[in-house]
This record gives sequence, C-alpha cells and structure tokens, in this order.
Amino acid sequence: MAVRAWRGPIPLLPERPFIFTQGGQIPNLQKPCQEPQRNLKAASIRREAEASLRRVGVDHLDLYQFDWPDETGTPIEESWGEMVRLIDDGKVRAGAVSNFSVALLERAERSGTSIPCSRHSP
Repeated sequence: MAVRAWRGPIPLLPERPFIFTQGGQIPNLQKPCQEPQRNLKAASIRREAEASLRRVGVDHLDLYQFDWPDETGTPIEESWGEMVRLIDDGKVRAGAVSNFSVALLERAERSGTSIPCSRHSP
C-alpha cells in the first residue's frame, strides 16, 4: 500500500522486487500437517526452482536457499552441484543454505564454490 501511495520515484529499488525462495522440502499432500520431506536430490531441486519461476512469472530467482540438509541420502556435493548448474543456467542469481553443519558446508565448498549460509534461532 505504501508503494502505491508514493508519488515520486522510489530510490534504490530494482525494476522488480527481489525474489527469494527456498527449496528442498517436499510436503506430503495426503498428510498436510506432517513435516515435509527434506529432499535435495538434483532433479527435485531443479523441478522446485522451475516451478517457482513459473508461479512468480520471472526468468530468475534472486536467491534460492536450501533450508535444511537432505534426509534422503543425497550427497551434499550432488545437491550443491545442481545449485551451481541453476546459477550457470541463469535461473538463480545466488544460492545459499540454512541450518547446515560445518562438516556439510566444508564438503560442499570443496566443489570450489563458496556457500552463503544462515542459522535459524531455536
């Protein structure tokens, strides 16, 4: 509402709002109150990112974040490799993780790409 009421140019804003989203959590539609599965398989990561692009109607996500580590047995190197491919493809501008252990971060960084990360407060 405040942006609509503004009569002059809005300084320091891009042409569109920044689009941040997270992936890697697959809900069970049959049991919506159940915790989502933490799935960081490459195909799932790409499918989720491309679905977000379609829903929002943009050509790239400004930030795509894995909120929790995988619980399906997918190696972090595979997951982060797909993030790098999404960035290389121009579908994601920046990738990040949240709630990952230092050991997982170190494994992923061995791929040669640094990883922005955050930690949720308990």
